[in-house]
Amino acid sequence: MKPELKITNRSRYDDLEVDILVRFAFNSVHQVWPIERSPLRIKITNTYKSWGGYGYIRGYGTDTEGFHACVRIGAPSRFINPRRISYDYKWKDMPVMFLNNYREALVYVAAHELAHSAGKSGRKDGEMRCDFAGQDAVDQYRKQQAEIDSLIAGRIHRRDDRQSKTEQRHATRNAFAKSAAGRLQKSERMLTHWKRRAKIAKTKINRYQRSVVALRKSAARAVSPPAGSSPPAAPQDSPPSCPLEAAADRPPVEPPSDSAPRCASQCG
Repeated sequence: MKPELKITNRSRYDDLEVDILVRFAFNSVHQVWPIERSPLRIKITNTYKSWGGYGYIRGYGTDTEGFHACVRIGAPSRFINPRRISYDYKWKDMPVMFLNNYREALVYVAAHELAHSAGKSGRKDGEMRCDFAGQDAVDQYRKQQAEIDSLIAGRIHRRDDRQSKTEQRHATRNAFAKSAAGRLQKSERMLTHWKRRAKIAKTKINRYQRSVVALRKSAARAVSPPAGSSPPAAPQDSPPSCPLEAAADRPPVEPPSDSAPRCASQCG
């Protein structure tokens, strides 16, 4: 199964250019060695040299940022003259190739490191097979160079054209907004907006005024008893509430009668 390829470009080169070239290298490697990992993440960065990179063999993890391969490409000035690339300083029978520009270097190193990530390891045998993969990718690129370069130029041109049109629209819009007509149009729009908000606010105020009046009446009725109602009578067996009520309950004292005997001092 062909995995999904995720490209992260942190180099000085254009994103569209890097995306097209790396995917071209990936397709050339995938045709030779199917990669069973999904998704496959590759990072493109700068270097002070002409090129560099690394690739993790399948099943042996990734780097600290989660990338399976990294490609480092130097500045275009590094490729003024064709650059020789080979591992013949280690092994004498390794293939030798010359890269004419940074695009060929990007295709070569990307195919080489993706081949490593596909599982091609081992010292001499693994490096030789990965070098052959890089050379095959560059050979295919050279055969289709005019088509690929025109594709890159076309996409970059369309993107730049969209960006320029967008910037032009923004500039026209900003210029109109700063003009007298633009300010008048904005003021009229804001006036209409706030008139509508004022109408809504007035409706809300009237509604809540009616609600407050009704709730105040309801609260007053709940606090005070209705008019004309007598207080509840006290129970019969309850003690009197005050001394006057207790005196009223006692029987009256009868005055002394005239037939009662008077004291001895008054009779004499």
